[in-house]
Amino acid sequence: MKYKRKIYYIAHCRFPSERAHAIQIAKMTEAMRLLGFEVELVVPRRRNRITKSPKEFYALKTDIPVHYVPVLDIYGLGKFGYLLGGLSFVISYWLFVNRLKRGGEKFSLYTIDMDQFSFIGVSFLGLPFIMEVHDSKKYGWMFNRMFKRAKKILTINNIIKKELVANFKLEQRNRY
Repeated sequence: MKYKRKIYYIAHCRFPSERAHAIQIAKMTEAMRLLGFEVELVVPRRRNRITKSPKEFYALKTDIPVHYVPVLDIYGLGKFGYLLGGLSFVISYWLFVNRLKRGGEKFSLYTIDMDQFSFIGVSFLGLPFIMEVHDSKKYGWMFNRMFKRAKKILTINNIIKKELVANFKLEQRNRY
């Protein structure tokens, strides 16, 4: 199959997983691949009791390539563990993507706001990216930077869209 474009989908989650967000990520990735995009997930390497492939586990029509980046797998230590695990994910995916970029590979990024901070590193990579937003954000320098640099912003409903437009003074062009 000739692909339209290479996309690295960056998501801070255990994958595969039986949780709803992982199912949504699997189905989104499947849909993008069926539309002709070459999509590869970039997720943290964590202990995972699921050993089936994503295609088998989710009964998908297409396989999903997954790149697991190393992280401090200390998520079970409460908020502090989650914060350090998330920060190590940002560093790992940032290094991974920069290596690809320096190697001359052409691609775009897709990210999702699985937590309050791990997706922000995407805005420092100097690459086109699409951001999927699941809840409104309060104004802050980092979020403002992210929203201003995103090529497209996808929201899950119009309420979130209106709040982002108001909170960050975003133009409504074709970015939503």
